[in-house]
Amino acid sequence: MQLSLIRFPYYYVLEFGLLGTALVAGFFARKHGELGTIRSWLGLGLVALALAGAIADYFLVYRPLEKMMTDRTLDGAFRSLHEASKHGNSTIVVVVVIAALVINWPSRAHRRTKIV
Repeated sequence: MQLSLIRFPYYYVLEFGLLGTALVAGFFARKHGELGTIRSWLGLGLVALALAGAIADYFLVYRPLEKMMTDRTLDGAFRSLHEASKHGNSTIVVVVVIAALVINWPSRAHRRTKIV
């Protein structure tokens, strides 16, 4: 349990750093002509959704879990919050994968180009 109190803050720092960087990069990538307006806004929106989910997970799930572990008051709420965290983080990963597919899927122009 103490190990999770040590490691999880680094997880959230990394998660916020990567999603924040992706959000800023996505904002600047909107100007890229090949990406297209709809795809660039959709990708940016999905990254923003993932970041919002990560922030919600941190404040609504992890912080209460951290308090329970620190106070050593592990009751039924602990299991429920832990399950919520697992589902929330899985959802964030799925949203990020969808955003990556939307942003990196070849454009029509690239799909028509024949590879020699």
